[in-house]
Amino acid sequence: MAHLLVGIYLKNPSSKFGYRKYISDFKLRASYGLVGNSEIGDYPSIGAFSSNTYGGLPVLYYAQAANPNLKWETSKKLDIGCNFSILKGRVNVEFDYYKNVIDGLILKSPQSLSAGIPGNFINANVGSMYNRGIELGIQADIIQTKTFQYQVGFNFSTLKNEVTALVSDVYVPSIFGVQNMTRVGYSVGSIFAVPTKGVNPDNGLMVFINSEGREVQYNHIGSPRWTYLDGSAAPAIDNYKDGVIQGPSLPTYFGGLNQEFRYKNFGLQVNLTYSGGNYLYNGTRATNSDQRYFNNGKFILNRWTTPGQKTDIQKLQYGDNVSAGFSFAATSKVEKGDYLKLKTLTLSYDFPVNRYRFANRISNLRAYVQGTNLYTLTKYRGSDPEVSINGNSIHSGKDQNVPPSAQILTVGVNLSF
Repeated sequence: MAHLLVGIYLKNPSSKFGYRKYISDFKLRASYGLVGNSEIGDYPSIGAFSSNTYGGLPVLYYAQAANPNLKWETSKKLDIGCNFSILKGRVNVEFDYYKNVIDGLILKSPQSLSAGIPGNFINANVGSMYNRGIELGIQADIIQTKTFQYQVGFNFSTLKNEVTALVSDVYVPSIFGVQNMTRVGYSVGSIFAVPTKGVNPDNGLMVFINSEGREVQYNHIGSPRWTYLDGSAAPAIDNYKDGVIQGPSLPTYFGGLNQEFRYKNFGLQVNLTYSGGNYLYNGTRATNSDQRYFNNGKFILNRWTTPGQKTDIQKLQYGDNVSAGFSFAATSKVEKGDYLKLKTLTLSYDFPVNRYRFANRISNLRAYVQGTNLYTLTKYRGSDPEVSINGNSIHSGKDQNVPPSAQILTVGVNLSF
């Protein structure tokens, strides 16, 4: 690992440049480093076995395929930024531009089912990518009086992720067919789905668009099942061949807004978080539209029932798990993941312990009530745009039967001696 850091710090630069009233100090910094990536799990290059029980007896099973050619990822990290204070230090600003170029990118490379490899993948160096963006942080003391204080903290970050080299496309098949695609020129783990054009108002069938740009409809109880709009037979939709990248599963911007109000011994803290620019696959909605043995959501009441009816819910056919986007990913279940969330709201009271004789050994006594995940403002129709069934970068952005972030009410007391 190699790392170079340089910086320039000016105390009261305004006195030198004529801006003494505004800028109290200023720091310009830059760093460049060459580092590896240790967040790749334990022993990713070797074959591994794990233990379990079967029929009440201890067993060993093949858990990870070896790849002796696996090498370290190499990250070239550049960061240029500045810190400065204005209004006599009441407002502090931090700004950074970063770029991280990664070579020897380690991803789970899918393998043939016939290879008999656990999970059908191996860890491999498959290409290169970069991350770049900006980070802005502002801390401000808006009001400072003897009895009332108001402070604000704001942060904003952007992320541009792009794969620049790849041995071959890395796609992740799942219960929804090809759910994520990693491809040169796009973000890693992009949402990948077959385009749909909605419901045919004449017959209530879901209309898909194949790779040739032709409209194909699906009739689960018909023969043939796949037809063009004129009723002639059409090739079945292929989730890989006909799928199209819809957008990044990784947020392109995110941040938060923290506000703290204090009046005498009372305190109120409001913490907002936000994120956006990414897409989610609403697998829960697909599950709740499945016409096999699954319960359906109440939105199914808006299904197609009459010729000429315009709706986004196809007519119901027993056994149909294609039209709903369950058999393979369809754009009818792809949604934007933008949200603004009231993450925490805290009301507190600091007891004036110096007024009580019995509390002479207590330096601080605070009682508080805190609510967590109280409200989410979003157009996403799932339970929570912040959750995902998978956490890794090549298979993210899938919400399938995942409970939302828990709403929590906490009542507590903090004591300091």
